Amino acid sequence: MRAAHSLQTIDAKFTSKQVLAAPNQDWAIDFASDVADSGQRLHVLSVVDAFTRECLALESDTSMPSRRVTRVLQRIIEQRGAPQFLRSDNGPSVCSRHYLAWCTERSISTIHIQPGKPTQNGHVESFHGRLRDECLNASWFWNLWDARRKIANWRIEYNHRRPHSSLRYRTPEEFARDWATAASRSATEIPLRRNRVKAKPSGACGGLDSALAPWSGQLSKSRCSDLCLYNLMGGRRGHITRQREPVGFHFSLWT
Repeated sequence: MRAAHSLQTIDAKFTSKQVLAAPNQDWAIDFASDVADSGQRLHVLSVVDAFTRECLALESDTSMPSRRVTRVLQRIIEQRGAPQFLRSDNGPSVCSRHYLAWCTERSISTIHIQPGKPTQNGHVESFHGRLRDECLNASWFWNLWDARRKIANWRIEYNHRRPHSSLRYRTPEEFARDWATAASRSATEIPLRRNRVKAKPSGACGGLDSALAPWSGQLSKSRCSDLCLYNLMGGRRGHITRQREPVGFHFSLWT
């Protein structure tokens, strides 16, 4: 068992950090705690998309077992799809058999950071710093229901009204919308590029007639014949580029 544990530690130590390029690649999970005026102990579950910095969930309750965690995650998945990875610490709620089996059934990989290294889950740790300073420490919670209302309002402000310097001073909601627009635009442009059909060579000049058609009036017959002769003798599937000169146009042919 010790040898297996040491091998796992070595593998985790030398694993390179994942480069995020799209939403739903890496969701960061963590827990915060507070106390209401009624004496109730409050536990807050945070789920953050590490790419868009969106707060996907802020669930408050007196306890947060693993079944409650998976119920919150299932609700998010039904709205925006499943993530590739779930990153968390080594707490009992995210290391239980129920949680691990739930992730395995949905083909979601789990990443548990090393103990004592919260920087490996830096996105949600940074988020919790803002949550603590701007909401938990700045608000007075009378009971659980009052805490849920105030925390939910802060989540809306964080996602829709608060700009982030890491997102070029856009809100997480604006950044996610801009990314989705750019992704859909690129998805429609790629098939158009693939469907472009090159003109087939025709005649003895190997397609030079069609290539020189836009400038046929500016070329002399001797120049056209020289280009055709070059194509027949040594040029193979060459392409013609137009270069701007003080007088007229100059045509160059490369093989």
